[in-house]
Amino acid sequence: MHTGESLESAIIVDSAIPIFGILREQRFLELFISNNEKSAKSLEQNIIKQNGNVYDKFIIKLNDGTERVVYFDITSFFGKFIK
Repeated sequence: MHTGESLESAIIVDSAIPIFGILREQRFLELFISNNEKSAKSLEQNIIKQNGNVYDKFIIKLNDGTERVVYFDITSFFGKFIK
């Protein structure tokens, strides 16, 4: 199951066009934050390359001060450019 809680369960963002993949990530984060914490915010974003895949790692700070990590598998569109 792709819960986004680890690299192994990263949420797969399948997109042939990079901007659409980025928008899908942003929409998921907006929904996650609005469902959990109205004033939660994204603190950090990192790219991770591992075993031939590329991941986006987001760290989100919740209202109670705890941090949550969400991973996306962005292999399908990372580094691709529209010609």
